[in-house]
Amino acid sequence: MTNVQFDLHRFVADSDVCFHFVDLCVTDDNGVSVKVNSLLDSGSQLSVLRQDLVESLQYDVVGEVKLRGFDGSVSVRELVTLRANIADRDVLVPLKFVVCENVNYDC
Repeated sequence: MTNVQFDLHRFVADSDVCFHFVDLCVTDDNGVSVKVNSLLDSGSQLSVLRQDLVESLQYDVVGEVKLRGFDGSVSVRELVTLRANIADRDVLVPLKFVVCENVNYDC
């Protein structure tokens, strides 16, 4: 017997047709980009991006968003627009992201 460990959250997400992990390239207006491991949810209304991943990017804040946690806590975060594409694809699409400090996944 061997002790096999796996990421339970990733396993559940990959097994449901609505959730998939994809590598996303997020790019600013200067052409600087970062690769982000993203949990793609076809039913989401907003994309959340971990703040430490985009510190090297230049972006304009287009608004603020109030996020309410499951525990009832509320936090106000910046809404930004960056261009993104699935890794190894050519088409860049402008997307709005909420930039947050404490999230479980990159995006």
